[in-house]
Amino acid sequence: GFVEATGNIVSVGVVRAIAGLTLPAGSHQSELLFNFVLQGSMTLECEDNQVWQLQAGDACTIPAGMDYSLSNCSTDLEFLEVLAPA
Repeated sequence: GFVEATGNIVSVGVVRAIAGLTLPAGSHQSELLFNFVLQGSMTLECEDNQVWQLQAGDACTIPAGMDYSLSNCSTDLEFLEVLAPA
């Protein structure tokens, strides 16, 4: 419903990760990247060497242009990802 309601501007999806997966550092150029952990856990590390252990019920936003990586994904990890372009 988000895509239709926003005229194909905002994308929303549920991401399911592979246990132990580490995604290489990357960044985005969108206005908003919002993640909400539905179940499981993961580690978020940002370019400024800040590290957060996220678990079900936690949320985060990642600013445009900031390098970040996700690691230590649990086998049951699912998170909601909302991406809105600049």
